[in-house]
Amino acid sequence: MNLRSTLFVLLSATTLNASANINESIYTRSEPSKVVTEPTHPVSSGLIDFNGEYKQGGRIDLHWVSSALKPALRYEVERSLDGSHWDLAGSVSASTASGETVEYIFSDRVNKNTANRKDILYRLKEVQAPAVSITSKLLMMRVYNSAAVQMVAVSPNPAKNDINVTLQLNQPAVTSMKIVSTGGDEVFRKVVKTTEGLNNVLLEGTSKLQPGMYMLEVIINGKDRMIVQLLKD
Repeated sequence: MNLRSTLFVLLSATTLNASANINESIYTRSEPSKVVTEPTHPVSSGLIDFNGEYKQGGRIDLHWVSSALKPALRYEVERSLDGSHWDLAGSVSASTASGETVEYIFSDRVNKNTANRKDILYRLKEVQAPAVSITSKLLMMRVYNSAAVQMVAVSPNPAKNDINVTLQLNQPAVTSMKIVSTGGDEVFRKVVKTTEGLNNVLLEGTSKLQPGMYMLEVIINGKDRMIVQLLKD
């Protein structure tokens, strides 16, 4: 079962662009748009991990981890449903707690029907000073609410830039992930046993792919499928 047809995620060493084209009987997004996110100043980010989890009723919990050695003033959470227009979902003041890393959580609420029909894109703006900020790469979340699959998310890991796939499942499953070049050559494959609940799977080494277009296919229990097109430049 191909739950939703195609999502395009464009990856590079420093930026992530995204657009989406979804065709299904109850919803059609016909004009894909493109967004480029990149640091607004040549400063380094303290972001180590950025992920999300879907809750019932349209609530989405965003989690991120930052290095305490690179202090920020606050984190602004931005949301988009088309990759072009962005809304400020809220902000979180940076923690002053001691330690090597700091964990954050932000709860966002979107319309339940919207969450079930549209891909949801998030990005973090790490404000380090009044005129200095860094915009993260995108986190794409797709809500399914099927018998087996609650949510699937794709994003580069902020620390390693390898692709990270998050699977929120209603039951244990065997999940396969493969990346194929435009020439049809399989360049990456990983098969894992996933459990009920939240599973984070890092596709190690994908940051070293040669520039070009690739296809990422995620198959859960041999039937629930998600296709993502990747462009590495």
